[in-house]
Amino acid sequence: MGWTNTFQGIFMLVIASMSTGDALLHAGASVAVEDGIRPFRELDDRRRRLLMSGLVGGAAVTLFFFFQGHLRPFDLHEGILGLLVHSPVLLGVSLLTRDPEPDRAKAFIRAAGGPGGAVS
Repeated sequence: MGWTNTFQGIFMLVIASMSTGDALLHAGASVAVEDGIRPFRELDDRRRRLLMSGLVGGAAVTLFFFFQGHLRPFDLHEGILGLLVHSPVLLGVSLLTRDPEPDRAKAFIRAAGGPGGAVS
């Protein structure tokens, strides 16, 4: 088997794994929102926009550095740069957003064994 066939095989394997990874990531995000967030918190239009701010910011940075690779600082992968933007934006928006039902949130923290709660 020559180098061309080996290269083609590796290339096809990478394409297949990327396709699978994309489907798994999308399915995982859907499950996280549907089963991890919605049962505990009603997502109105305003909250959805706030949650999406980190994702959009991170995706924009990732795409920018993907297409403008020569501008990447420290030769970091563009996905890491997107994550470095996504995380503080999501955290900042979460901290700046007032909880409309603080008593309900405290009940979940107590049930999970947080401050003042029972430990299972």
